[in-house]
Amino acid sequence: MRKYYLYTVIPNLVNFVDQLSKWYVRFNKGRLKGDSGDEQCELALCTLFKVLFDICRLMGPFTPFIVENMYQNLKVCLPKDEQEDSVHYLMIPEVEEDAINTDIERAVSTMQTIVDIGRQAREKAGISLRIPIPSVTIVDSNTQVLDDIKSLEEYVKNELNSRSLILESKSASYINLSLVPDRRILGKRLGKAINPVLKYVQKLSYEQVVKFQEDGKLDIPDIDGKTVTISAEECTIGRTFAGDTKILEAQSSGSTLLIMSKAVDADCKQEGLARSIMSSIQQMRKKAGLNPEEKVQAWYELEDKSSEMAVVLTQKADFIQTGIRLAVNPYDNTAKAAKEIINESVEIAGANIKLFLTR
Repeated sequence: MRKYYLYTVIPNLVNFVDQLSKWYVRFNKGRLKGDSGDEQCELALCTLFKVLFDICRLMGPFTPFIVENMYQNLKVCLPKDEQEDSVHYLMIPEVEEDAINTDIERAVSTMQTIVDIGRQAREKAGISLRIPIPSVTIVDSNTQVLDDIKSLEEYVKNELNSRSLILESKSASYINLSLVPDRRILGKRLGKAINPVLKYVQKLSYEQVVKFQEDGKLDIPDIDGKTVTISAEECTIGRTFAGDTKILEAQSSGSTLLIMSKAVDADCKQEGLARSIMSSIQQMRKKAGLNPEEKVQAWYELEDKSSEMAVVLTQKADFIQTGIRLAVNPYDNTAKAAKEIINESVEIAGANIKLFLTR
């Protein structure tokens, strides 16, 4: 018990639960609902069950009552002869070394980084996640990084709501590189000779800076008749985006550069409005206490039938129906005759719209 330090265990378990809910469950909602077919649904559900079952046993000593409640719900999925009365009768699970796949862990970690900087780029550009963007370009000279992103391409596109993902290994077209000397360090060593060194460094090409990165040093000839060598400890690499910032937004992390197109067209904006309608209807379902399997009808009533919202509800009707598995129709006599569950007035993009759910 001398090494039983609770504070070293709980942060890791909380982080694991955070990773599970924000990444695995969020990214696999469609599979868990059966959108990818019965086989994928079963695989996703079995994976989630095993993880939750193991978490219950791991967290038993720290959160006994919460995991007991979880276990009582989970154990009904176990064979009768494996069902214990309490989670606290079970042993802590052994590490499954053969289940550890470092390639998958690396790829998912890379994907998480891309999603994080993609969200930052959207925030900087002021573009809501509901509005699809034409493209996202990932630039990295490390081909392993690009291969990892390629293997999880659909997840990245879905999470960033991008219609295309472009992977690029050559960064010269996207990044300006410069060498930024540490004047304090070099000044002490070179004295007045620092001035011609600074002038020389300012004229370095992209290729010369890349070579400096590889070699870790730069030889500068003819400085007061001598060759001066500066090292990586005496300067840093400056990186600036070389693209048109009016139509592109850039965000970087380490050696990876993400470039997001800001050229949002009318169709992208309409899809964003459609997603707002979908979100409002889903919130109404939640308020009414409806479960996903309950069959209901959805209707809308617009004050201004010539507004952009009217166009969206017509042109994006199939998109909305696919997204919420529910057709949204104009409010008519059929809707009036049906049993109303809930109605709500919302304002979306300046248009007042009344939404109804009926049986």
